[in-house]
Amino acid sequence: MWLESAIKIIILCLSCAFAMQSGSPKIEGEACLAMMPNHHVDPQSIASPYQVIVSSTSVHQGEILKIVITDPIAKTAFKGFAIQGRDVNNYNKTIGSFLKGPEIKVVECKWKASAVTNCSAKSKTRMEIEWKAPLDFIGDIQFYATLIKDFVTIWIDVKSELVTITE
Repeated sequence: MWLESAIKIIILCLSCAFAMQSGSPKIEGEACLAMMPNHHVDPQSIASPYQVIVSSTSVHQGEILKIVITDPIAKTAFKGFAIQGRDVNNYNKTIGSFLKGPEIKVVECKWKASAVTNCSAKSKTRMEIEWKAPLDFIGDIQFYATLIKDFVTIWIDVKSELVTITE
């Protein structure tokens, strides 16, 4: 009897330890807008050490923009992220699409490829992401990221500089 209980406890512990090693689960519904992971902790109230850096503050429709997530000062590692481009005049409207890349999972949040997240919970100090400006939008957008240092240390709404999409 005790052996059976011990085996169940070991299996439970191992399943918890490996639960998020494959990265974020599918982002659906309100989680798409809130971009708040289901970690049951409050986000940090202090400024994030991480930055969302865009390669340019102006792109043409259909052009590719490079985005980097990093801590440019201390090079603090992070385990997870989610990011979306949003219309500055309509926070609820995601703009553009993300391209597949190493360690990146493209997510459909109402619109195809409108968000990306991590594929694994491995520590990283830098993440490079490519985003494509849409052909049917002209205006200003901003990238919003959720960044996860560890299971209990989370920042939401970490913003990039404004990016202007032109013809």
